Amino acid sequence: MRYKKNLDAVQRGVHPRPGQDFVFVTTIPAADGIDIVGAGRYVRASEGDDRTCEFAVTVAEDWRGIGLATRLLSSLMRRARLDGYETMEGWVITQNTPMLAVARKFHFKIEPVPGDATVLHVQLAL
Repeated sequence: MRYKKNLDAVQRGVHPRPGQDFVFVTTIPAADGIDIVGAGRYVRASEGDDRTCEFAVTVAEDWRGIGLATRLLSSLMRRARLDGYETMEGWVITQNTPMLAVARKFHFKIEPVPGDATVLHVQLAL
């Protein structure tokens, strides 16, 4: 069963479902075509809950610190509202201070995860 859930998550990441999932990809020209330097996505947090989405943002190391994660998250929030989501949530490693700063900038509620001191749960009413 766990394998099936993981496979479903991969399929959603590669093939977003209109109105439920969304992916933004930031690219730059490269000698061999394009390079992906950042991405942000959200998916429905759980089956049966069509009001909460879970987000993830990643930025290539050379592109960090220029506001790309902020732009990606802002765009995800706007798009999630259009898709009818009321709440956005995510999990951030406690040592990822840049992402926590972005979450604070947007006024996400930040809480510890019971039983795991390495991760924080961030949540925002959209």
